[in-house]
Amino acid sequence: KRVVQKLMASSEAVVVMSRYAPGILERGYDVDTSNVTVIPHGVHASNLTKEEAKEMFGWQERRVIISHGLLSRGKKIEYAIEAMPGVVEENPEVLYVVMGRTHKDLVKEEGETYRDMLKERVKRLGLQDNVRFLDEYMESQEMHDRLRAADYYLNLQPNSDQITSGTLTEAVANGAVAISTPFVHAVEIAEQGAAVLLSTTTPHAAEIRRTINKVLSDPELEERLREKSESVGKRMDWGIVGQEYAQLFDEVVPRESRVIA
Repeated sequence: KRVVQKLMASSEAVVVMSRYAPGILERGYDVDTSNVTVIPHGVHASNLTKEEAKEMFGWQERRVIISHGLLSRGKKIEYAIEAMPGVVEENPEVLYVVMGRTHKDLVKEEGETYRDMLKERVKRLGLQDNVRFLDEYMESQEMHDRLRAADYYLNLQPNSDQITSGTLTEAVANGAVAISTPFVHAVEIAEQGAAVLLSTTTPHAAEIRRTINKVLSDPELEERLREKSESVGKRMDWGIVGQEYAQLFDEVVPRESRVIA
C-alpha cells in the first residue's frame, strides 16, 4: 500500500486501463486520483472481415464460440463443455473452440491431465463435431485472425476482482461478443453493450447453456450486441490507444521541454 501511495504521489500522470480503477485506488489505497487517466488495453486486431476469417479456417457455416488463453483448471472449461449438448441441440451449427496451450505450471504439475480429461468429456458427450481444441503455438496474427472468425467469446473467469483481461480485450477488439462471468473488466464491457453477463463467477453448465441459447435465439439481440462489440473494439485499436498515450505525453512533458539524447 505504501509503495502505491508513493508512486501515485510522485507521478505527474498515472495510466489505468479501466474506469473502475480510480475508485479502487481511492478506496483501497487512500490516494488522490486527480492525476489518473483511463486509457484502455490496446490490441493490434485482425485486418480481415469476419466472413474472410471464417473462410480462412473453414468455419463459414458455423456459429463460432471461442474460449481463448492459456489452459488451466481455473478456466472452468469443463462447465462450458457440459453446457454444449443443450446448445447444440438447439443450434447444431455451433462450433466451440478452446484455443490456447496448457499453462506451463499446470504441465509441470500434472502434464496434460486436464486437457485429456476435457477431450474425454467431449467424446463421452458425443461433441466431436462441435468442440475443437487448438493447443498448438500460434503467431499473434493467426490468433487474432481466429478471434476475428469468432462470433462469441466465452470467458468463465472465477476472479470477480480482475480489472483487466488481455484475452477479453483481444476478443472484443476482433468483433466477438463476450459471454462472461461478472468480473470487473467484463462488467465494464457489458455496460457498453458488448457483453452478456452470467449471474455469478461460478456458473453451472445449465446457466451457461441458457445464456448462450438465449442470445443465439434472438436475432435482434445478436445484432445489437455485434454492433456494440464492433464499436467498442475499434476503441481498443493500438492506433487509437497510441494517440491517447501521445496526447497524455504532450500534456505531461511539453515538446519544448524535451531533451533528445
